Amino acid sequence: MEASERSTPAVILRSRAGGGIYSLSFASSGLLFSGGVEGEITAWDLDDRRPAASWAAASFTVLSVQGMARGASCLSQSKDGLLQLWDVATQKLCWEVVTDSCSFARCLALPTAGGDPLDADPSSCLTLP
Repeated sequence: MEASERSTPAVILRSRAGGGIYSLSFASSGLLFSGGVEGEITAWDLDDRRPAASWAAASFTVLSVQGMARGASCLSQSKDGLLQLWDVATQKLCWEVVTDSCSFARCLALPTAGGDPLDADPSSCLTLP
């Protein structure tokens, strides 16, 4: 096997906004979320290697994105100091809190009752209005 064959990637993810990808998080075996430098979130279908959904989530870089409820929801943290919960099917904002922080520490939500974080329903991790 030649060196060029070994180093050929199976998939190349590109941000639709063109600014690059900052964060990645698996939501299930077939779904990957990416957070972009230009503030977009993309849900990637890993079976067909194409975006299943993509939307503008923030004015600045998405520092962290976490899939929840097997990809039905996602939690994002952005450099503009927002922590936001999104409905992936509609790409609508369900909940947000202003953290007034743009640290590079990434958010992580875990269910209070334990279990697999990928199965977590947002209401088991967050107090929603």
